[in-house]
Amino acid sequence: MSLRCQSPALIILMLFAKTMVMASDAAQTAREFQPPSFRNDVMAVLARSGCSLGTCHGNQNGKGGLKLSLRGQDPEADFITLTRQLASRRVNVLIPDESLLLRKPSMQVPHEGGRRFSPDAPEYQILRDWIAGGMPADADSAPRLIRLDVAPTAITLHEPQRSTPLKATAVFSDGSERDVTSLAVLESSDPAVRISADGTVTFAESRSSRQTSVTVRYLNRQTTARIEFVPDRPGFVFTAPASSNVIDSLVFAQLQRLQINPSQICDDTTFLRRVYLDVTGRLPTVPQAREFLESADANKRSRLIDHVLASPEFVDFQTLRWADLLRVEDKTLDSKGVAVFYRWIHDSVAADKTLNQ
Repeated sequence: MSLRCQSPALIILMLFAKTMVMASDAAQTAREFQPPSFRNDVMAVLARSGCSLGTCHGNQNGKGGLKLSLRGQDPEADFITLTRQLASRRVNVLIPDESLLLRKPSMQVPHEGGRRFSPDAPEYQILRDWIAGGMPADADSAPRLIRLDVAPTAITLHEPQRSTPLKATAVFSDGSERDVTSLAVLESSDPAVRISADGTVTFAESRSSRQTSVTVRYLNRQTTARIEFVPDRPGFVFTAPASSNVIDSLVFAQLQRLQINPSQICDDTTFLRRVYLDVTGRLPTVPQAREFLESADANKRSRLIDHVLASPEFVDFQTLRWADLLRVEDKTLDSKGVAVFYRWIHDSVAADKTLNQ
């Protein structure tokens, strides 16, 4: 039956009912669509894509007019930067795909940092959904990351197995857990070890035993996994000298896992040189060398170690190492700050303070 045959009141009623159904469908769709979390998703994408590194927009001066906090340490500041700065020209809520935040890292327009992800990548979709959802900020009551776990934490691969998947799990303040492998940053200490986008760690072709530490980072938490590879060595027999201390026991256990026999005990001359260089950063004097080499004391090696650890040269060398590690230099401190910090490190080493002090 056509509308011309209907009464005006019935037509109005039908149109009203259709409008209500459409509104209900739209409301249902809105309820089903939850924009990604800026803090837990968007910030993770920026970190995984390398955008917040010190070599990119995380630099203290930024890059290309965009400055982000280093490694996402300040989500609140980054939110303001992306949504408010430059009259919000980096994002386009009406046409999300036209946002510079998407077009630049996907190289749809020139980008000095190169291509960080493709338009069909999960990273692109997360940023797009956040923009399309109105770029919401996280509520104060939203769950916060409290722990990051990785599995396995340690594994030894035996040839022919060269790969193993890693899984990163985030634990939030509300007790919920989430697989964040696709959002985490995974980095190997061995450049020859490849890590795929899905978290699979693969050792390249090698005939030698290898060990790598994989750092897994998500937002402000990080953890590590130790992965070892042992090539096929039929008939291998482990032989090692007797352990002299707990460190020997730990080292020998690791070498046995990797099927590597330790070197034989070195002679006195080699031992003397290694101890002085490793502990004090300098060679022994002629009198020191003569005294040690001519000694018939069966415990002279242990006595030498105790002697160099108690020497002022050990304190000076350790102070230098820690000063380098903590960047005690004019680039980060003024001259007075350098002197005060250096003296504090020196006195702390001399007092044999523990690391947590």
